[in-house]
Amino acid sequence: MRALALALLLAAAPAAAVAEAPLKILRFQPDGPHPGAMKTYGYGASKIYIYDGAMNGPSAGAWSSPDLSSPMARWNFASYIKVLEGEVTFRPKSGPDMTFRPGESIFFPRGTEFSWFRTRDLKEYFVVFDFAPPGAPAPVADPQVVRLDPAGPPRDIYKGPNGAAMRLWTTPPVTTPAAHVAANPELLVFLEGHVTLRTASGQVERFGPGDVALTPRGLAYTWTSDAARLYRVVLDNPAPR
Repeated sequence: MRALALALLLAAAPAAAVAEAPLKILRFQPDGPHPGAMKTYGYGASKIYIYDGAMNGPSAGAWSSPDLSSPMARWNFASYIKVLEGEVTFRPKSGPDMTFRPGESIFFPRGTEFSWFRTRDLKEYFVVFDFAPPGAPAPVADPQVVRLDPAGPPRDIYKGPNGAAMRLWTTPPVTTPAAHVAANPELLVFLEGHVTLRTASGQVERFGPGDVALTPRGLAYTWTSDAARLYRVVLDNPAPR
């Protein structure tokens, strides 16, 4: 009886708080962080892995689709895509079809109207952000599918509310004297140069051209690099972790 009472008491007691794992720099991989990470996602044989965020909200991850077509639609969010394998053709509401292949990057301002005309064994990294109610005014006039030029001048490619942004950014050789704390999740697409990021927990990650990483909201890290060029995509309204 005494043993039974003790068991009931332990079962009724609040569970001990579990310490949260420290935030980490997330290095993207085309098939997710481990074998089997990619999961079937709603569109035929398409598969997805979300590194940060939530389905149907601001998020970043990897996606694959062997053969997909979709009808014309107006996106109520902004998006960035980096093609890794295969190809994809988009059909804008106005203008010619646009085909993208490995190494190319695409940007869709919120409000862009187009169709996924065809994918062929596509693998990509993606970010979706700056969500708005359907039919909300677009933040830019006449939003169109944009073929990004990595050699172009550094600039703000897009700005949305709540800190959402996409930039082509450059830096001279630099080491930050103090840790930067990420207010929002940020995707880093490395184009030129070499960058080392270090966290307070001891994680050290080195990146070069072609690498992609995400710094989660609240992560503190330092930056050391030679002259570097990259795309930076700042997500807005991040989902609770």
